[in-house]
Amino acid sequence: NDHAYYYINKAVSLSPRKVYYKKLLYSIQDAYYKRNVQSSPKDTEEDIEKEQEVTGDDDYGVPEDKDIGESMGQLSIDEMKTKPKLKVSCNQFVDNIKKENNNPNQASSEIPNNPEMETRFCATEFDRFISSGNLFGNEALQELFIDKFEDEGVNDIRWLLTDDALNGALLETKIKMNKESIILWKNQVNVFRKQYNYFIEWLQKNNFYNKYFKQFQIYGILNLDAFFYYIKGTEDILYMIGSGNDGDAKIIWQSAQDQYSNIKNE
Repeated sequence: NDHAYYYINKAVSLSPRKVYYKKLLYSIQDAYYKRNVQSSPKDTEEDIEKEQEVTGDDDYGVPEDKDIGESMGQLSIDEMKTKPKLKVSCNQFVDNIKKENNNPNQASSEIPNNPEMETRFCATEFDRFISSGNLFGNEALQELFIDKFEDEGVNDIRWLLTDDALNGALLETKIKMNKESIILWKNQVNVFRKQYNYFIEWLQKNNFYNKYFKQFQIYGILNLDAFFYYIKGTEDILYMIGSGNDGDAKIIWQSAQDQYSNIKNE
């Protein structure tokens, strides 16, 4: 079926937030793509253009979340203007990613067994980050920036923790943002970094940082906003941290709800 890959892509873009469904669809998508590459001659640019006219653009993003009424992004303007100090430095963060991605040993069989899958999840969360809240007030402009981030290979939620994410010159020359868009972007990145720090503090307070931070990171979860977008109960937590950790899953679920309420009431 010539349109099978198209429908697989559509399933990915419309798939539920439960990460194991999305992971399964990613695997099917990759397997089908590799099979087609092996069995079909290389498409010409003309063939690709015709296919895009039929199918539209491939979409790896997640659907909009209308269930969460209030966002972690609703922090004060004063907080948004200040550059937060990260609890874990960017260099430590990036170094840890490189070390762990080169380590074949995984904490649980449920965790994706290759860096490509982790990158896919982190790219999906990046798309959700930039698409939520109509950040730039212009959908066409937003789509342009998303394409530019992807072209530069930085459409990864982890990239927001690096210095480049707040580099005005880079944003202007590479992403083609104007001054107004750069201000809006920096404000939103600073909000994300504050949320990230809250997330780290919460994990450390419960003595779960060393044990489970990597598992959450694999699925692009670096703040409580993402946590509650993808996780709806202890079953989802167990999928991420591994079976046999039922007690920890219950503590994490209850504690996350308490932490989220505390932050919203601050």
